[in-house]
This record gives sequence, structure tokens and C-alpha cells, in this order.
Amino acid sequence: MYFFVLYLTTDEIIDRIHESGFKIAARKETHLTRELAEEFYAEHKGKDYYNELVDHMTRSIQASCNLHEKKQ
Repeated sequence: MYFFVLYLTTDEIIDRIHESGFKIAARKETHLTRELAEEFYAEHKGKDYYNELVDHMTRSIQASCNLHEKKQ
């Protein structure tokens, strides 16, 4: 399995969200611990890509957003 990783800044991602007709209702930034990432991706344990996935997801801050479609 291959992962497509798109490296954009947070501002670039937010711009794309707005350009797509959404607004951000809530936003939270967290840093996943290895333990939490292993629990979240447990269904993939044993797969060739598992360790790389967990390493990638714990490497930096993760942003979660609650999106709402803008009314036209």
C-alpha cells in the first residue's frame, strides 16, 4: 500500500477548505502519542505499512477540523 502525502502549510490547507465552499466551525491541534496512534490504527497492525503509518502520524502536529458547508 502506498500513501499519497501532500505537503501543504496549515494556511494553504485552510485556503483550500474555504475555496471548496466550507467554513471551519471548530479546529483543534494535537500531537498523537505513539500509544494513541497504535490504538487508532490497530486494525492495520501486521500490515507491511503499519509502522510507517504510525511513524508518520506521530511525527508532527495533527489538525482536526469541524467543517460546515457555506450557505449560498
